[in-house]
Amino acid sequence: VDRLAARYVGGRAIWTEGAIALWMAANFDELAPPWLRSIGTGSRLAPALARAFGTWENAGGPPLPSERGERLSTLFGGLQGALNNSPAGLTRQAALNALIRALEAPSQPLLTWLRRTGLVVVDDLLNPPALDRAVFISLDRAWATAGTHVVVSFETGATDREDPESLYFGVTEGEERVSRTLAATY
Repeated sequence: VDRLAARYVGGRAIWTEGAIALWMAANFDELAPPWLRSIGTGSRLAPALARAFGTWENAGGPPLPSERGERLSTLFGGLQGALNNSPAGLTRQAALNALIRALEAPSQPLLTWLRRTGLVVVDDLLNPPALDRAVFISLDRAWATAGTHVVVSFETGATDREDPESLYFGVTEGEERVSRTLAATY
């Protein structure tokens, strides 16, 4: 998905955790507020902060409770803006959100890629973060638009009373399924 985003949403690379840590270490004195600089140096804190930033971003950048959480949310929001304004790349969240928009109205090259095969099998789909789930749903819809059949095998531990497709996609009884071409197995 990350390569698909890099290829079809402007060609900018996606910042990796390691690259974010290096960038944070190099820019720590400018980026870090006094409370964070009092804890340690950029080279010491950057790897853990980059890992925490990735987790925060994959969760959709939610506000974090508590005073420390608010400080981290502010720090991460500033970091996200700085990284996305860099010509070097985009954060994963920005790239995947751009991919979702691209999949809603696929360009001709993207449509050609979507039509490359008549069948896509996604095996053992687990419970990913909300953003990854949104990307998959958009990708499934785009494949359906392109005429590609999608088969998904869910690994949810569902019982006979549960419908994994409904659990995964958030579809309730009476709502239209994500796409007519989606076949679910469990």
